[in-house]
Amino acid sequence: MLIENFECERSIYTAVEVTAGSRLFHHIVESDRVGTQILKEMNKQKLPGEVTFMPLNRLTVKDIDYPHTNDAIPMVSKLTYSERYNKALRYIFGRTLICRNLEVATNLARSTKLDCVTLDGDQ
Repeated sequence: MLIENFECERSIYTAVEVTAGSRLFHHIVESDRVGTQILKEMNKQKLPGEVTFMPLNRLTVKDIDYPHTNDAIPMVSKLTYSERYNKALRYIFGRTLICRNLEVATNLARSTKLDCVTLDGDQ
């Protein structure tokens, strides 16, 4: 699961949870083929529940020109994770800035078209 593949400071937990939501529980797989094999096996065993996969071969992420300000920092820069999961973490958190306060978040969201969140989870 995504949540098992990165670490962060306790101070940003709320901002991370608000940003990712239920995507924290998506399963990262190498490819869509692997995801399909897992689903087939789950169906074969008649396992209950739902799973959502993040196939690394299907995720697309763009490089982002983050604003240079003391009032915000890219969320992905505050996460610690293996390079193997870089695409998945950037896919979920790469377009989000952690902002000093809601006023800064509002202004930066308008001017940069990025998602902005405060440490308290306000957007």
